[in-house]
Amino acid sequence: MPQKILVLDDEENYAKMLHSLLEQHNFLVDSATKPEVALRALEERGYDLVISDYKMPVMDGADFLQKARQINPDLPVILVSGLMNTPELVKVANMSVTLVLEKPIDIENFLKHVKRFVQPLGEEEFHRQKSLQSAQSEAIPDDEGRSYVRSYPAASRYVADASVAMQMFLDDIWLSSREQAHVFIQAPGGSEFELLLREISRWQKQPVDRLILVNVSAEISPRMRQTLGEPSPDCSTVVGVCGYAHASFDRQEAWVDLFREAPESFQFVHLVDDSLFAEGPPRINPELKDLLQEKHSVWPPLRERLSDLAVYVQRLLALHAEKMGLPERSLISGNALSCLLGYKWPGNYRELADVIRRAVALTKKGPVTGSQLSAILARTGVEAPEGPLLTLKEYLRAEQTALLKLMLHDCDEELGHLLERLGVERALAGAARKPEDLGLLYPELLTPPA
Repeated sequence: MPQKILVLDDEENYAKMLHSLLEQHNFLVDSATKPEVALRALEERGYDLVISDYKMPVMDGADFLQKARQINPDLPVILVSGLMNTPELVKVANMSVTLVLEKPIDIENFLKHVKRFVQPLGEEEFHRQKSLQSAQSEAIPDDEGRSYVRSYPAASRYVADASVAMQMFLDDIWLSSREQAHVFIQAPGGSEFELLLREISRWQKQPVDRLILVNVSAEISPRMRQTLGEPSPDCSTVVGVCGYAHASFDRQEAWVDLFREAPESFQFVHLVDDSLFAEGPPRINPELKDLLQEKHSVWPPLRERLSDLAVYVQRLLALHAEKMGLPERSLISGNALSCLLGYKWPGNYRELADVIRRAVALTKKGPVTGSQLSAILARTGVEAPEGPLLTLKEYLRAEQTALLKLMLHDCDEELGHLLERLGVERALAGAARKPEDLGLLYPELLTPPA
């Protein structure tokens, strides 16, 4: 059985950095951003080395170390942190921490210490094990192939979870739903709330096609009072709550009182618009706002979840294609697809579904073009993408350039070294000195699947 490392850091970017660094040297790695998730992974799968941050909210490195050693008393644990004070060092030393390293780490020294406990695999065996891991897939690979340890029960059926940002959000929802009867979500307008409620209902083995939705801006009807008074076997006990932005304080308070009287078997999921967290006169009951600010999950907007966007585009097109009895590819052109991927989607999933519905209505005269789609986006009341429409190849090159510039800024090294570290062949890299001089590094992305 090959040896495996678990990386824990509450800062997603740092966890990704350590994960990528270790995989570049052929170590098998999973990563987590929550101690609870890491402990669950230790119990279920076991690891040969844990590399953990020290400064974390809720549970610091010392508390995590104590719980991890209860699971495996002989587990090597390396704590990586900023400057630790003497009492903290003494505390972890008394708990027999294996090693403490300071941030920023010295990479050569870091890898030398890791090899004391875990041996890297040969190149061929590493890729074979990665393929096996993807097939077994309890850990989810992100866009760059890193494995993120998921705590929620199974890959999503309703909400797209291809992005690490969404996986982390769903982890937060899963943990909150297990600990408390009320889950609060700060969300941008137009988020896929009903899909999330279906997902939570599925986790809890509840009906997914009969949801209870509450709009607190409406009056409490006798029927709703009866519904929340006693769970029905035909309905999900997961209750979606929204509409706070349009409800008076009195109306909000009346609904909250009703929620408090509801049986414990109900799970309330409160969707709270981003705008209600803004500074200024409160538009939500002050006591409720204090509760929200103390504990809530933040739903990432669709523009930050490009891989989820691609999943939704494919699903919605497939749905409309099936209704019309047409092949999916006949609905939209390559230019229109790049327009969809390049748009910022201020209205999130609701806007995406509406735009695709309008676009499909034009397909009687052939696939929707980029110009037609741009016109549809303009009619939604939000500006369409600026500048000329890009081809899919041009769009991918622009995204590649932006990503490489960001990585160069973060790692402070030459482009050639960065590309070599990323495994890009010299023939593809050429003699380019700037990211914008490069051609498309992965032209296979332009080839549609068979």
